[in-house]
Amino acid sequence: MDNNTQPQTPTPPARLLRMRDVTTRCGISRSTIYQLIAVGSFPAPVKFGERVALWPESVVEAWINDLIQKSKGVLA
Repeated sequence: MDNNTQPQTPTPPARLLRMRDVTTRCGISRSTIYQLIAVGSFPAPVKFGERVALWPESVVEAWINDLIQKSKGVLA
């Protein structure tokens, strides 16, 4: 047994967000989200059944962080 290995920290479970959560988190409307998806500027949802669209929380957070980084580049 290797004494130099550290115990692994458990990874938090992936969380899926519904549209209302995505609009709240991003601060944009439902119609704007679908317009951005249509032009490839927002991640498409994971379809869960016929009428349910879900977004992985990590993907939404990455989109927000990318938007912030892009705006910093414009402002710099």
